[in-house]
Amino acid sequence: MNAGRATPVTWCQVTVYGPCGAVVEQWSLEGSGAPDLAVVDQLARLRLEATRSGMDVGLTNVCPDLADLLSLVGLNPLAPDPKAAGRPFD
Repeated sequence: MNAGRATPVTWCQVTVYGPCGAVVEQWSLEGSGAPDLAVVDQLARLRLEATRSGMDVGLTNVCPDLADLLSLVGLNPLAPDPKAAGRPFD
């Protein structure tokens, strides 16, 4: 048992889509405790970099705390597929 270590919490599933909408990469975004604005900043930077490369980013299985933060700053995490519902953060 690891005394003093918090169990990681999954905040969301991140998917990077290529120019044709195919999944390029997918992973779980995790951390200890609740997400904060630094996590939102990193997701926004990931989206910006992906967009500059002709790709897009989608979030699924978003935990309520992260969804609240994304809503607070005006980023919509609820579109799992950019081809189905517009850009994931619009």
